[in-house]
Amino acid sequence: MANVRNQAKYDEARSQLIDIGMSLIRSRSFASVGISDILKEADIPKGSFYHYFSTKEDYGLAIAESYHDQQLRETRTLLNDSQKAPIDKLFNFFENASLEYQRREFADGCLMCNLSVELGDQNERFQQILKRQWHELTAELQQCLSELDNNDIGLAHLSDAEAAQWLINSWSGALVRMKADGNATPLTLFMKTVFKEKGELTL
Repeated sequence: MANVRNQAKYDEARSQLIDIGMSLIRSRSFASVGISDILKEADIPKGSFYHYFSTKEDYGLAIAESYHDQQLRETRTLLNDSQKAPIDKLFNFFENASLEYQRREFADGCLMCNLSVELGDQNERFQQILKRQWHELTAELQQCLSELDNNDIGLAHLSDAEAAQWLINSWSGALVRMKADGNATPLTLFMKTVFKEKGELTL
């Protein structure tokens, strides 16, 4: 009689592998993390990895999707808070992210940023998935911006779509610089520039 896969155990093990890979790749790089590193951390035999992922590339794409899904859920929770004014929702989105990077001691950075820098122009599959993910994240900010006056953030000369792109691009640049500096200065400068009326973020 053929063995019947325990779906719950399979999903749990797969999720564990994704979480481990997410942490390792975020702190290092996709290229530098080998399957042996993942197996050692997960404490599973080598052959088992291929029950869950056909290739390392497929594994990396699954990690990118998992990270993005988490990020979108958190973004929507913050930006769809009906109890707060639009400017406060936007501020809270960036403040919440800043506090998360503070907890990480301003290391590792954003996985989407890291993968975009490392693979965005090197691997077509990663390029396509990252392009979609940046578009989806930007669209969430654009929706929030449609509810406020862009004068409030000094971007009245831009459309909501352009302002959302500018915010994401500037924030991503700040995150890359944060990794090099190892401190909050790029993030606090971003917040000080965008949210002039709300005061400087203290980290």
